[in-house]
Amino acid sequence: MHGSVNKAAQDDVKQDGAAGSADALAFSRYGDEVFSRVQARFPTASTRRLAIAQPLAAQRFEALQTAVRTYISACLGSRETLSEAQVCAGLLRAREQGKLHNYTPGGMLVPKREHTLEWNALHRAMSAVFEDYDLDGVIDGIDLPINVRLVFGDTGKGKLAPFSSAKLHSDVWAGVPHDAVVCVLPVLGDIENLTIVMGEMKPELEMGSMRAMDDYEDGRGIKVDVPYREVVLEHGTLYMADCRLLHCTARRKREGVRVSIDFRFRMKEPAYRAMVPEIVGPESVDTRVPYDTWLNVGKDRMFVCDETMEEAAKTRHLVNSLPVYNGPYRIVPLFPGVPGGGRGAGEFKPKLVGAAE
Repeated sequence: MHGSVNKAAQDDVKQDGAAGSADALAFSRYGDEVFSRVQARFPTASTRRLAIAQPLAAQRFEALQTAVRTYISACLGSRETLSEAQVCAGLLRAREQGKLHNYTPGGMLVPKREHTLEWNALHRAMSAVFEDYDLDGVIDGIDLPINVRLVFGDTGKGKLAPFSSAKLHSDVWAGVPHDAVVCVLPVLGDIENLTIVMGEMKPELEMGSMRAMDDYEDGRGIKVDVPYREVVLEHGTLYMADCRLLHCTARRKREGVRVSIDFRFRMKEPAYRAMVPEIVGPESVDTRVPYDTWLNVGKDRMFVCDETMEEAAKTRHLVNSLPVYNGPYRIVPLFPGVPGGGRGAGEFKPKLVGAAE
């Protein structure tokens, strides 16, 4: 069935002239078919046309939550693993005191040398979740490192930045590939009041909207046609969204903090990828590694950032506002025969780490 659908969609898009309604709807149908292959790998999940909500097994989420608390505790300088309430209070206090030196303008709590063991344990807990599903056939590269995202109720800012997540948007508008799937896992904090709302645009608008913009405001004419009101984010549920989905951060309180894990992977379908010209924008940062490499970080190899917290405090004003980590790192093999790799300082678009030559 896949073959016949793919060929029909590709034939429609190959018509002469500018992309018309037939082309746009063919693109939308083909995208749905490709994303449905990802949905099929999560048979117990709740799904909408462009979204997946997969509750995690209790032991998986408990391990992840503990790993996140341990990692953040280390970032806060604690020798003990703090409780959820202590973690949230510590983050708010450290931010107010200007001591959260590894917190980036893009909202990430990035690992430094002192947090190597804790971060790798966290990554391993996340990759163990993906090992529960047969995803090798649908993933073509996945983000490394995964992001520990902090969303504060009080933004401490006036005017919203051009690519503020508080504005309704598709990630594609900032330069993310249209065949990417965005993964978000709420872990700690106030997910009820610091959450995400989402919905579909009209399918016939999707193809023309797969382009970079200078500001999310440039897409304000593209409205939500089908809101996902029933998709209410909860701790312990992994949410995955096709990049065509419109969404934004919703702050219902001007206080508190939400901690989540997020990352993206690209779907393994070259023909769908080729339907739209390469998108170049501020988030066109290729942080992907092969899926096999990603699964084995924290297992037979370690992700290492050499910068210390002391060094980060001195250079924090130089850190950009990208929502992904584009700094240097090393992948250090733990056993003979395990490939290493990494990214050097100044390499803005890394090659796939661990890929065959």
